[in-house]
This record gives sequence, structure tokens and C-alpha cells, in this order.
Amino acid sequence: MTHTHHIIPRHMGGSDHPSNLIELTVVEHAEEHKILWWLYGHWQDELAWKALSGTIGKEEIIKKVLSESGKKSTGMKGKKHSEETKLKIGIASKKNILSKEIRSKIAKSNTGKKRSNESKERMRLAQIGKKLTMEHKNKISISHMGDLNPGKVYKGKTWIKDSNGKRVWIDRKVA
Repeated sequence: MTHTHHIIPRHMGGSDHPSNLIELTVVEHAEEHKILWWLYGHWQDELAWKALSGTIGKEEIIKKVLSESGKKSTGMKGKKHSEETKLKIGIASKKNILSKEIRSKIAKSNTGKKRSNESKERMRLAQIGKKLTMEHKNKISISHMGDLNPGKVYKGKTWIKDSNGKRVWIDRKVA
């Protein structure tokens, strides 16, 4: 079974023209809306992603649509994307990958951003079930070390900098 997906969604100014339509499986269709939601943050894409992936039911969909339809639109409604933007969205959508440029823009836009509890929970849930490589786990662990002060006892250990400027962990009991 396939779905017809708007490469540039209608809520973002896309049309029903055949050049803006692509046939996808249900799983691919859900993934495309997930990517669009990550990139642009439109509730319509989040709703489509969750509905297509089966994580929410019909009642929740109706509730969200009714809730959002009463809010003032601050999105793309009534605005048109430039041809360059349409092309970029189309290429990214067909490849189903994010370029380094886009990943960099997302990272920059998220740096220092204060997040609501709802956003934090969405991000936490998105990470559930993902497998991390040992290399990734080590990088996370090292990044958290920056939160520690040298000499401060942490889980029975502390760190100091050696002559090369690298951190060295030593056993230390709390005094």
C-alpha cells in the first residue's frame, strides 16, 4: 500500500501539482513528516508523523486539530517558498537524509535554547530504543566531565590535569 505525499506540504504552501507529489509506503510517509517536523516544527507534520506511525489514535488527532485550529497562525499559511527552498525541500525529502549544512543549522538554532518540559519529554521519548555505540557513550561521558570541577569528588573519584593538560581520574574519598 502506498500513500501520496506532498514534497512541500500544503500547509507550507505546496500544491497538488504532480511535480510536488511522491508515492511512499506508510512507514516512509511517516518518516518524511517526522523529518519535516524536526526541520520546521509545524504541528501538522508532528500530527501526521504520529498518526501515520500509529502512536496516536483518531480521538487524539481530532483533539489536536481542533486545539490548533483555534490558535493564531504564525507559520507559512498564506506565504510561498522560493523556488530554491522548494528545490532543497524536495531533494532532502527524496533522499530522506539531512545534509551537513542543514544539521549544522539545526544545531546552531538549538544552541542555548530554553526548552519547555513538553519539548524535553518529546526529545526523551524520541531517544528511547535507540542503540548508542560505545564511542558515542564515551563522548557523552567525556562531555559531562566538563560539568565537574577539578578536585571535586564524584562517585569516589576526582580528576586533575596531568602535565599534558589531559584529565586523569584518581580515587579520592570524601573528607
